[in-house]
Amino acid sequence: MADTFSYKLNYPAKLARAPKAASYQFGDGYEQRVGLGLNPNLQKWTINADMLSLSLAQSIDTFLSTQGAVKAFNWVNPFGVSILVVCRKWDISLDEDEENTFSATFEEVLG
Repeated sequence: MADTFSYKLNYPAKLARAPKAASYQFGDGYEQRVGLGLNPNLQKWTINADMLSLSLAQSIDTFLSTQGAVKAFNWVNPFGVSILVVCRKWDISLDEDEENTFSATFEEVLG
């Protein structure tokens, strides 16, 4: 059973999609397109959060480090849908005024 990223963040988020498809050109200008694979349209979210306490920033870093960019985990996206994701890279900036920031990319995976 996958772990769950359950941290509540006050973040903006950006969804990027790049459906996997192949296209075939025919001599008469006709083009045929087909989706590649069973799930060619996975989600890729870039999230940013600010005003994190030092303990929350450390907790998030510990959670993501434990997953190690290998283990997938559950995350509820801003649409309120739980998806299985992997985080390959994240950044945490620490500030002496506790205006710490966090950014990461969560990529939907199927297993």
